[in-house]
Amino acid sequence: MTALERLRDELLSIAKDTGTISFSLCTAHGQQNGWRYCTGLRNKERNEPTTLDTYYRMASVSKVVSCLAVMTLVDAGRASLDADIGEYLGYRVRNPYSPDLPITLRHLMTHTSTLIETGNYNKICAGELPPYLLSEVLREGGPGYSAENYLDAPPGSEYSYSSFGSGIMGTIIEKLTGMRFCDYATRALFDPLDLTCRYDPADLPKGAAVATPYEVAPDEKDDRGEEWLASSLKTKAVLSSLPVGEAYRMAQGNLHAQPAEMARLMMLFLGDGVSRGVRVLSKEAIAEMKRLQFADGRHYSGLNLMHFDHSIVPDRHICGHFGRAYGAFNAFFFDDKTKSGVVICINGTDAKSSDLGFTVTCERMLQAVFPVLDELNI
Repeated sequence: MTALERLRDELLSIAKDTGTISFSLCTAHGQQNGWRYCTGLRNKERNEPTTLDTYYRMASVSKVVSCLAVMTLVDAGRASLDADIGEYLGYRVRNPYSPDLPITLRHLMTHTSTLIETGNYNKICAGELPPYLLSEVLREGGPGYSAENYLDAPPGSEYSYSSFGSGIMGTIIEKLTGMRFCDYATRALFDPLDLTCRYDPADLPKGAAVATPYEVAPDEKDDRGEEWLASSLKTKAVLSSLPVGEAYRMAQGNLHAQPAEMARLMMLFLGDGVSRGVRVLSKEAIAEMKRLQFADGRHYSGLNLMHFDHSIVPDRHICGHFGRAYGAFNAFFFDDKTKSGVVICINGTDAKSSDLGFTVTCERMLQAVFPVLDELNI
């Protein structure tokens, strides 16, 4: 049995063990795609099998691509990683516990901004509060403002994973360009690389096959239930359609893409800003994203890139991001030393988390792929 056959059988075994509805993956090697594989159903009700051309919701892997979009503006001199975000938003933004310290794009992209999800952000997303504009949430005295929106710590000092903070990256892009975030991402990233992926699924090609996410077995740590989920999905649609410069629920998790397209974007990291001959970002911008920017003994972060040194895959330092949202599960990781990586997309699996806090299915699949990754350049 070849290494490829053993890997396929191991992945199928993991999928069976975890009740995975479907998964699709694509490996990247330098500037080329390698092994592509998919199995399962993209839609159970219609008994539709997934294919290599099926689009999956990327969930929080979207944050990596959103950061790439921000870095195009940094490259153009239109944004600075260390400028006060209030300069871009047009109003003062301060953590009330550290009112003299600015919050920056670098803070947003390393999850050290102190803007947290456990305040009004989660209540707004769940429909427990009105769909306030971002300015109404961040401006002191606004109807959505609360000290509970912030961690009691100076910006830059502590890691607190925040989709709220990541969503603000998209708002800043809108303020700087006057365009909807999803439109700017298409113009700056997807069109130059001839990709069909989109942040707004309504903009996908006509007839695109999109995998339906399924909640197979919710994480034992997540007891919010179906009512919360339904309310969140309804509210999310409203928040995504807020006016340009006020929306904050697109950049953090809404990208829909085929695994091979995500591998093409991964090549920007493997090729110093170039993907198959097309330069999208400078070598310096990519190096800054990959550079370890924050470490506290548990969290190791570049700019919207997680670093794992042997903790997930033995003898490998891998860099990338996990994603999970509403039944969508993803892994986007590369080994910078070998210039290779893998994208894994899932539309439903047992959501049990590992000790590291990520979905066991995704971790097990990464552990299966990376030891034989160099043999998958076929």
